[in-house]
Amino acid sequence: MNRSSRVVVGIAAPALVVAGVVAGDWWESNRELDTLLDQMEASQQVIRAANEEMSNEIAGINRAAPTAADDQAYATAQTQAIEVSGELAASRSDAEGLLVLPWHRSTDRARDAYVDYTRSWSAYFDDAATRPLDEWTADLKALLLSIYNDWRVVEARLPETVPPMPLHDSSGRVDALLDGK
Repeated sequence: MNRSSRVVVGIAAPALVVAGVVAGDWWESNRELDTLLDQMEASQQVIRAANEEMSNEIAGINRAAPTAADDQAYATAQTQAIEVSGELAASRSDAEGLLVLPWHRSTDRARDAYVDYTRSWSAYFDDAATRPLDEWTADLKALLLSIYNDWRVVEARLPETVPPMPLHDSSGRVDALLDGK
């Protein structure tokens, strides 16, 4: 190997190593975000479905003179709340267990914000599951405000996680989540 060949190899080899490290980091960043988005989409579907079902159960309750059917409707809603709270706890555990490289701070912050958001929803469902309807609805505003405030943090942090040249439709998935779809 002549001297000029060694110079080219000496320059090209480190450049290839750097390019490999950058590509690997980009790949990992996309994987982390895709995993987080999968978890978020699944738990958002659970939350939406549970809210709709519970609202349907509670909507027909006559609070002035509750009947046995009204009591049964609220008991059904409470059972649903217990189930959803358990599902959210499992989803939260999965999100907390998501391995994120230390320098991917934006993904780490978005994950933590989403964990807090699911905690607020769990508090909402736990409260619904354990309290009489009148007590629960009296505190509903505070519970929903907590959920709203946590969601605002998710809205601020999630778009920051989309890497340059996302591997999949991460931008579209983030937009859909933030639009409530």
